Parts: sequence; structure tokens; C-alpha cells
Amino acid sequence: MRVVFLLVRAFFSGTKPIKDFFERISTSRSRIISMVSSFLIVLVFVYLGILLGVNYYSYQTLGLLLGYPYLGLVLAALLGFAFQLFYSLASGTSLLYGAKDILLVGSLAVRHTELGASRLLIAYLLQAPLYWFVTLPSLIVGLWIDGFSLVYLFGGLLFLLVGPLFALSLSVLFSMVLVRLTKGKNHK
Repeated sequence: MRVVFLLVRAFFSGTKPIKDFFERISTSRSRIISMVSSFLIVLVFVYLGILLGVNYYSYQTLGLLLGYPYLGLVLAALLGFAFQLFYSLASGTSLLYGAKDILLVGSLAVRHTELGASRLLIAYLLQAPLYWFVTLPSLIVGLWIDGFSLVYLFGGLLFLLVGPLFALSLSVLFSMVLVRLTKGKNHK
């Protein structure tokens, strides 16, 4: 397990996706432009989160009227699953089979199971924030409508941690079938 976490840490120290994104923004000619663009990106994400929350609130109240009190959560889970599945199908095969660092790590004393587990954990850590972004407003709306309870809190945490696994497992299955059908020709 220690080797798996070491491989994950090495991957993120080599790629740094968030830091690279903000470095690209900050390489603009003016510091004011980079600050304004960063602020606008954060503002867009806040606006989308509020928009999702308002939609989930309407579905939650509709569900209360129809006798399905957690309709907003169910729709958020389905929407998060669809978004994450679309994203993971587009990037899953290259992340799991086509990454350049797999060949470099293959020469080390790392078992294939440890390498596979580290790639799956990397895929989870890269794709779960999309699911969290889509479903977290529904949990906040549900908490606002139903009130606080420990069962809801722990259920919501479990919902956020386990929910991304469904789309990720379907994406991994699709990637495995794709690699088997092409006999790994494009994924070496």
C-alpha cells in the first residue's frame, strides 16, 4: 500500500494540474489581467454551484409534493454519474494504459497490482471533484430543507466518497474492453 501512495504522490508531483493551470493564467502580460481572470473563473464556478443548487431545490420540493423526499439527491447522483462518465470515458484509456510514466515505472521493482491500484487511485482523485461539484449543492439543499442530522451527514459523506466509483468502474471496464479489442496496439 505504501508503494501505491508513493506512485500517486510521484504522479501528482510530476503533473500538478491545478498549479499548471494557474501558471498558464499568470503568464499573461499583466498581473491585473491574471487576477481578474482568476476571479472570474472562481465566480463562474460559484455561479454554476448556485444554479445547480436552485435546480436541486426545485426538484427537492417537487419530490416532497410527490412523496419522494430526496428526489433532488437522486437527480444529482444521476447528473454527476453522467458528467463523470462522459469525462472518464474521454480520458480513462489514456490515463490507465497510455501514460508515458507507466513505461518508466515498469522498469522499477513495482508489481503490476500496485501499478494498477495507483492508476485507479489517480483516476479517482482526478475525476471525483467533478462528481463532488455536481452533487454537493444537492446535499446542501437537502440539509437546508430537512435540517441537520448525523445520519444525513454521514450518509452524505458516504454519498460523496462512493458515488464517483460507479462511473469510474464503468469507464475502467469500457477501457479494458477497448484495449482487449484493439489488442493494445494504440495503448503501449
